[in-house]
Amino acid sequence: MSFTAIVVFLQILHYRPDLADRVSFRLSVATNISDLFFSLFHLTIILYKTPGPLCSIVGWGWAFFSLTSVFYTVCIAINLQLIFIYEYKGRHNLEKYYFLCPILLALFFSLLPLTQNMWGYSVTEGICWYRNSDDISTILWQWFTLFAWITLSFCKT
Repeated sequence: MSFTAIVVFLQILHYRPDLADRVSFRLSVATNISDLFFSLFHLTIILYKTPGPLCSIVGWGWAFFSLTSVFYTVCIAINLQLIFIYEYKGRHNLEKYYFLCPILLALFFSLLPLTQNMWGYSVTEGICWYRNSDDISTILWQWFTLFAWITLSFCKT
């Protein structure tokens, strides 16, 4: 689905660029790109079950692209609210922040567990994920660096 949406956007950009000149439309393409990479990392998590550095990268990638997708969706909601409810006219002024903030936030929250060596092979789960995922401190890491932000974003949108 994401791949198809990206191809359609590229076709619209090529044949009717005036239709592609919408901030929310470009943000939805960024969301689809994130979803595409999320899917690739999700497949890798399922198929790759070898402890090591690559396992940490796979867990990080899953979390990073999950968060970017969610944060881009929140940016779409904020943008549409500003346009239609508050009738904000300078929406193109905020576009750089709409694209930069989700990436920076996702990098921050996905790299934070890396500082404590939390990414790796989880024996409990049998996948590349947070290490020792049955430990209470690891569960707290999962919530504060991943699940809480996903939950809060759905409350916003």
